[in-house]
Amino acid sequence: MASLLRQIVAGPRLKHEDTGLDLCYVTTNIIATSGPSQTYPQRAYRNPLDRLVAFLDEKHGDGWSIWEFRAEGTGYPDEAVYNRIRHYPWPDHHPPPFRLVPMITASMRNWLDGEDEGTSGNDGNNTTPATPDTTNGGAGTGATNGSVKDNEKKEENRNTAEHNKLDLDRPRQKGERVVVVHCKAGKGRSGTSICSYLISECGWTAADALARFTERRMRPNFGKGVSIPSQVRYVGYVDRWANAGSEPTKKKIYVDRPIEIVEIHVWGLRHGVKLAVEGFADEGKRIETLHTFGKGERIVVQGDAPGGGGVMDMFYDMAG
Repeated sequence: MASLLRQIVAGPRLKHEDTGLDLCYVTTNIIATSGPSQTYPQRAYRNPLDRLVAFLDEKHGDGWSIWEFRAEGTGYPDEAVYNRIRHYPWPDHHPPPFRLVPMITASMRNWLDGEDEGTSGNDGNNTTPATPDTTNGGAGTGATNGSVKDNEKKEENRNTAEHNKLDLDRPRQKGERVVVVHCKAGKGRSGTSICSYLISECGWTAADALARFTERRMRPNFGKGVSIPSQVRYVGYVDRWANAGSEPTKKKIYVDRPIEIVEIHVWGLRHGVKLAVEGFADEGKRIETLHTFGKGERIVVQGDAPGGGGVMDMFYDMAG
């Protein structure tokens, strides 16, 4: 019965052929899985945590570590996965606060390259934004966890970045590390993060990364792996961030800056519909309403919705 429930809940997602667990290898060293559980009733229809850990131990020894993105909480203690877990939480059905992207991709890269122990994770409360001097995916302060080994050890353990850019589907070598990614269903938030890594650290295009995630995570003709428009859009933002500028030193730089929203243009807004601006709060773990526009802040402009010229068309309409 439990197996049938898990199959129903997994729905369009592919399951692992040998174990029946709801997980897949997106590449040789990146695993996507739904959020596991160790208590009932969730354990009856989601991946049992003990079975997932046993699988990872058998296949990868101590060379696996978890990245999770559930603002609602994992539902299990870090000790249950040997404290090899990193938390970068944000709300379900939303894209991540972009400041998390450099931290996520750099920490994945550093784990796979053997540059940290992976025994302590970001709890989501002490994330530090990258500074103007932080390049190469935000590998500076606040982007990684664990100790950094000497240069010789780094070279011995280096197994991604340069090597895996060439062939991410080659047979995994003994002792190589893997990244295990999960949110709730192991789809939207997980896919956004995995695609971000493939783009930022492995040189993939956004289209190729999204297609690969769909191919490995979803059953044929059952939809896309990353399907929420805002998450797809953010994967495109990552592509622009990773490839902006002609000089390597100007790529993958992220700086937190305050912004001011002066006005918002909306076409086709029906009478009685309220318009509000929402934003991330609590280090990205929840969404809150920042401002709701009242009647006194609304200016109705007559004319057709702008065409290909966007805002310029609106000005022409106003000018007659």
